[in-house]
Amino acid sequence: MFESIILRESPKLKFIFNQDGFEVINEKQKERRSFVYEFINSFEFKNSPTNWFVTILSNITEFIVGSGGGDVYKYKNKEKFNIAYENELLKIELFNCDLEKAKLITKKVNSKINP
Repeated sequence: MFESIILRESPKLKFIFNQDGFEVINEKQKERRSFVYEFINSFEFKNSPTNWFVTILSNITEFIVGSGGGDVYKYKNKEKFNIAYENELLKIELFNCDLEKAKLITKKVNSKINP
């Protein structure tokens, strides 16, 4: 039985779960990758807090200079999945994603790798 969870429609970020693992379709990275639960050492949802000093400074710079300086920081990604898989540390950026679904995915994967 397969279950899929879509975190983002455009570009699509989709997780497809099966009995032995899951597949990630990440159109932003033009990547499709499969993971087997048995080989996952850890899976975590990482949510970095906003650096308000940098955010305010970039907005002040944007206002004074009249350029898009503030926009660069505003859209920087903060949330991601960190996956320790075999001998690799993989990161999947979660910009414009449903974070409640991301937490659900984390819970689902961790229940399979840490029964």
